[in-house]
Amino acid sequence: MKYFFLLILTLISASTNAEEITPDYISHSYTETVSIDKIDKVTQIVEHHYTILKPGSDVQNLFIHYGYLKDVKSISAEVYDSNGKLVKKFKKGDITDHSAISSFSIYEESRIKYLKFTNTHYPYTVKYRYEIEHQTCKWLPVFAPLKFDHKIEKASFTIINNTDIALNSKIVNEHFFTEIEEKGNIYSYTIEDPEIIAYEKDLPNNDNILPYIIFSVDKFKLGKFTVDNSSWTSLGNFYYELNDHKDGLSPEMKNQILELIANCKTEEEKVNTIYQFIQKDLRYVSVQLGIGGWKSYSPKYVEERKYGDCKAMSCYLKACLEVAEIPAHMMIIKSSRQADLVSEDLVAPYFNHAILYVPSLNVWLDPTQEYAPSGYIGSTMSNKIAIMLAKDTSKIIYSPDLEKIIHSNKVKLISDLSEKAASKFKVEENSFGIYDESARSSFAAMNNTELEESIYEFTELQISALDSIEYQYSKTVPSSTLSYQYTTESFPQYSGNRIFIPLFVDYQFQESNIFEKSEERKLPFSIPYNETISFENTIKLPEGYELEYLPESIEKESEFGKYECIVTHKENKIHIKRDISYKKGTFPKEQYQEAYQFFQDLEKNEREEMVLVKKK
Repeated sequence: MKYFFLLILTLISASTNAEEITPDYISHSYTETVSIDKIDKVTQIVEHHYTILKPGSDVQNLFIHYGYLKDVKSISAEVYDSNGKLVKKFKKGDITDHSAISSFSIYEESRIKYLKFTNTHYPYTVKYRYEIEHQTCKWLPVFAPLKFDHKIEKASFTIINNTDIALNSKIVNEHFFTEIEEKGNIYSYTIEDPEIIAYEKDLPNNDNILPYIIFSVDKFKLGKFTVDNSSWTSLGNFYYELNDHKDGLSPEMKNQILELIANCKTEEEKVNTIYQFIQKDLRYVSVQLGIGGWKSYSPKYVEERKYGDCKAMSCYLKACLEVAEIPAHMMIIKSSRQADLVSEDLVAPYFNHAILYVPSLNVWLDPTQEYAPSGYIGSTMSNKIAIMLAKDTSKIIYSPDLEKIIHSNKVKLISDLSEKAASKFKVEENSFGIYDESARSSFAAMNNTELEESIYEFTELQISALDSIEYQYSKTVPSSTLSYQYTTESFPQYSGNRIFIPLFVDYQFQESNIFEKSEERKLPFSIPYNETISFENTIKLPEGYELEYLPESIEKESEFGKYECIVTHKENKIHIKRDISYKKGTFPKEQYQEAYQFFQDLEKNEREEMVLVKKK
């Protein structure tokens, strides 16, 4: 009972310190010890003691990844009830072991050991310990104990360097750490009883909020190779040598490339033509065997099999461009929507993707993206550090910054309303930038039947018949257009001799999609991109009706965005044009309510309705 009483005190403290936030679990003690014993031997021991408070917690399961150069030496775990009584001690037979092969992989060595910590009554406590041996010091663990909405009492990390290899580190948000001790070859870091950080929408990059430490060494072993990791140049040079294939394209393929570009007048046309050819001709699959996560298959291999992973496809595209006498470089980059661990001041190979860069055109090409426009870098790789691989002169450069362009979604709607027959709607929706990226991921691979099903699904009005549909996308710019026409018998709605028509049928702006009400914002917020959302609707009034009420035009602007809605009436037609612009920026928490109120006021205007009345 003493243990349960202490748990209740902890819960009260957690709720009081963070606006009544009750975490789904409390971490009492987390200890991680990493020992670099040799260039090809690193021991990692993790011990965690925590209490699960309610169902759905992400610590009810333990996943331990292992595979190439990484072995699990031991695992032990126990579960206790709220009185501290042992409920279950896990045995070897309780541990599930299965492949971690990705959906896009055909060969992969990654595996997972999995434990499920379940109990019928809450709260209950888990204690586990596991030991991993790494046969390389390339992948040193990241110490990132604090997560949003989680309570930790104490977390510590110790790394011991028993070699003469230089150990480097980078501490982010150092003020969270209650103890940092570096003595000789032992480095220790502790976070004790930090305040719970509640997750809030519209946060800037996590680098500005949560603490973590990353480590790297000046050299490491990877299979039979000893890699110089003391600079980005030396690391990039290793990548280059590893992927510098001598067996290039066949003479037949070289002739085919020359035929493809025979009528191209500019270098840009040649690049676009070759890139689009590869998009159609190759299939992306991941092959992660041994050093295969770093070393690509040769262009000859890809040519013969018509598939490859990101490295192999990039090497193949590079070889094709060389036929056209266009120099290009493979780029190693991290593709992720999460905070990027790669930084200029710490050489750490946290990369997971390879693409291609054409310096003469300043164009980036991702051959794994079947439907991407030439030269467009996806949002998961925007403004990130990448290594440009070159013989002896590799270097880091930043990928294109999508924040510098204006992303847009523009809808043109023609509405032909009818009292006696079904109303007809003609829609044309143009997407650019990140909106196009989203549209392509949804529609580009769809056939007509799938397109029709998607229209029925996301259109709020009940469609009686879908008369036509077409989706087109550009191969050279991030722009696409979805066009369709449909009829509906459910619109407009009649009330006596009047018709009430929303200004923005099916396209009402909802501020809750952007901001949410917060009495006391704790953290800064951001608007990540400059965006424009446009809606234009020409409404043909039904016969026998006239306009009784038309909302006024409105224009508002703040440092967060701009809103303009112009409503006009001429003869039997009403024209509505509305533009919403977001202004990119990171703002202090004190301005959150101001931003929320600005967009909340816009939403009120979006609920406006025009009124038609039957002619006498």
